[in-house]
Amino acid sequence: MATKRIHTVPTPALALNHLRVAVVQCLDSYHDVVAFLRALPSLSEPLAALLALLQGSSRAMDQWPAIALERLSESEVELALIALPAIPAIHVHNRDDFDDNVGARVADLCTLAATWPTKITHLSECIQDNEIPYVQRIVSHCTRLDAIVLHLDAFAPLLPSLPRGLRHVALMANLYAPPPIQNIAPTLRQWVDVGTSSKKHISFHNTWVLSDAEAVAEVVATAPSLTGLDIDDTSELVEALVARPKSLQYVTAFGIKRTPLKEAKQLLARLDVAKLTRLEVDEVADVNWVLSLLHSMPNLQELSLNCGEFKTIPATLAAATPRLRKLQVRNIGFSATAFNKFLGWACGLKQLRYVSWDVQGHANRQLATLASTLRQWINTTGVSEIHLFGAHGNCVAKMVASVLCESTRGTGLTLVDLHSDGCVVSPDMVWALAQSIAHLTNTRINIATFMDDETYQHVKRQAELVRHLNPAKLTQLSVESSGDLALVGRWGVY
Repeated sequence: MATKRIHTVPTPALALNHLRVAVVQCLDSYHDVVAFLRALPSLSEPLAALLALLQGSSRAMDQWPAIALERLSESEVELALIALPAIPAIHVHNRDDFDDNVGARVADLCTLAATWPTKITHLSECIQDNEIPYVQRIVSHCTRLDAIVLHLDAFAPLLPSLPRGLRHVALMANLYAPPPIQNIAPTLRQWVDVGTSSKKHISFHNTWVLSDAEAVAEVVATAPSLTGLDIDDTSELVEALVARPKSLQYVTAFGIKRTPLKEAKQLLARLDVAKLTRLEVDEVADVNWVLSLLHSMPNLQELSLNCGEFKTIPATLAAATPRLRKLQVRNIGFSATAFNKFLGWACGLKQLRYVSWDVQGHANRQLATLASTLRQWINTTGVSEIHLFGAHGNCVAKMVASVLCESTRGTGLTLVDLHSDGCVVSPDMVWALAQSIAHLTNTRINIATFMDDETYQHVKRQAELVRHLNPAKLTQLSVESSGDLALVGRWGVY
C-alpha cells in the first residue's frame, strides 16, 4: 500500500511579512501605501509604525518614498526608526541636523549607514575636502547610494569609496575660498566609464573656474552613459561645449541656469532635442525662444521655465510635448493673448500630473482663465499635485476654494500647495480652503501665509478644536509656526 502524502495548505503570499514590505517599497504614492496597509488584517511593528507615520505626518507624506529623518519632529523620528525596515530610502540633506535630531537614537550617520547599508540613497549637503575621511566611512557602507553633492576638490579623493551604482554627482566650487587648480576630467572619465548605472547624471554648480574645461567637455559629450546634464553658472564649460563641432547626442535630461542667452541657445542647439525627457531653463534672460522648440520634443516629460516674458505663442505649441507629466512655470510674464494660448496648450496635455505655477501679477481676467484651467486639470486631466506661488493673498485663495468645492469626489488630486509670498491669507479664507476639500478623498491642502502671533494662536486653537470634535473627518490637520510671522496650515481628509 502506497504511503499517503501529507498535504499542507500553502501560506498566502501576503501573509508573509517580507513580501508585504517588498510591496510597500515598490509603491511611489503614500496614498497607495496607506490603502494597502489598511487592507491587511494585521501588521508587524514596522508596518504599523509606517502606517501611523504616513497618516499623521505631513512631512513624511511630502517626502515619500524617501524620508529625511532630520526634517521630522521628535515623535515622527521615533516612528520612522521603528518603520525603517519598510522605508524604501533615506535622504540626508544636512549632516549636522541629522546628528542633532537623530544622533541621540542612532549614535551618528555612520552608524545608521553601517546598520542599514541599503537605506541611504542621497547625500544632498555639499561635501568639502576637510570632510573626506568622515564621509568615506559613511559611503563605504552605502551600497545603494544614488546621488551625492561634492566640492570639486573632493571628487577625486572620494571616488574610490563611492559605490559602483552611483548615478548622480553634483559638483560645486568652494565659494568661500580661492579655487585651486582643478583637473577633474580624469576623475569624471573614470566615473562615467565604470559602474553599473547606464544612465548617469552630472551637475555643475558655480564651477566657473575649470582649468581643464575642454577636457571636461570632451568627457561630457562622448560618454554614452552620461545622459543627464545640468549647468548652473559654469561659463568656461558652456563655452567649451559650444566650441565643439559635434552634438551632445547622449543627453536626454538637460538643465541650464544663469547662463548668457546666446550661449544657452547655442548649447541647446547641440542637443538631440527629440530624445529629451527633461528640460529646465532658468534665469537665462528670457525663455520665450524655448516655446518654438517644444514641437520637436515628443518625448519630453518634465518642463521647467523660469524668468522671461511670453508675448506671443507659436502655433506649433498646440500639439507639442504630448507626453509631458510635469510643468513648472515661475516668474513668467504673459500678454493676454499669450496667457490664454499657453493655458490652452496646457489643458490639452493628457498625461500631465504635476503643475507648479506662479500667479504673481495675474489680473482678475487671467485668474478666471486659470480657474477654468484648474477645473480641467483636476476633473478631466487627472493632475495629482498643484503648487501655486506668488504674492496672491485672498483673491487667489478664494478662486482655489471655489474650484475645489466644485471638484468631483473621485478626483485624483492629492495635494494643493499655496505659498502666498509676502501677502496675508485671512483666517476666514484659511477655513474656507480647509472646508473646500471636505468632500474630496485623499486630498491635502498646504497654506503658507503671514499673520501676527495673536491671530496665529487663534487659528491654531480652532484647528485643535476641529480635530477634537470631528477626528474622523479631518484626520490630519495641523497649524504650524515657521519663523516669527509665518503660518503653515495643513489639512487632509482621508
